[in-house]
Amino acid sequence: MKRSVIFLLFAITISIMLSGCGASLSEEELQKRREDYLVLIDSHHAVGYDNNFKLLKEINSMEENLRILWKYYLSDHDFPDRDTRKNVELLIKLGNFDFIAEGLRSKAAPDNPYYNDWPRDSQYNTKSETVWFKDEEILWLMLLLPDSDIPEEHAGFKEVLAECGKNILGGDLDEPATREGIWFYFEKTSPGLLEKIDPKFLEYFSNEIKTAYKNADEDIQNRFINAIDPENFRYSNFALK
Repeated sequence: MKRSVIFLLFAITISIMLSGCGASLSEEELQKRREDYLVLIDSHHAVGYDNNFKLLKEINSMEENLRILWKYYLSDHDFPDRDTRKNVELLIKLGNFDFIAEGLRSKAAPDNPYYNDWPRDSQYNTKSETVWFKDEEILWLMLLLPDSDIPEEHAGFKEVLAECGKNILGGDLDEPATREGIWFYFEKTSPGLLEKIDPKFLEYFSNEIKTAYKNADEDIQNRFINAIDPENFRYSNFALK
């Protein structure tokens, strides 16, 4: 009996040791993770987040830290300093397009060819939990991410972003994002007209996005126009006949 207990304890010890060895990381990988952690911290400070996000760890991969950041801070309505523009600026700085693509996937067609061999980013190692973006974050991506900044291996990402734009800007007229899409259309064709027709129409629409759109170049503004269908609202009660 005593010998069996000793053998069992020995087996458990060996098992723990082996599992620990399997989970160990090389010094090169540990150094890379430390560097990625510093890049992430520096980047979220650079976009204006001053918080000390205590759940982020040097030992985590970049993708693991991004998931923690998004799950516990950037998607949390109760987080007092949450800012959709800063969120998007952070992601663009980091350039992890597979992470961004995952956030867009729920608003893109499930058979979009971009996702055939996804993920492909070397930073992207797990698919433990799905991240998702709010409509406003997608609008900011359309405004802040020039096509020229999208790497060649992610060329299909442009179509995903355009598709998501169509889905959120060309939907039901009762949806806030669609009302925002109407503003983009009128601001492009007749600046200031929509506010004159109905000053309260965009009371929930971010003034920051409106300003950014007005200051955007022609290609960016056309991206919004191409993402909506004017026939959806051409004869609604706020439009001029």
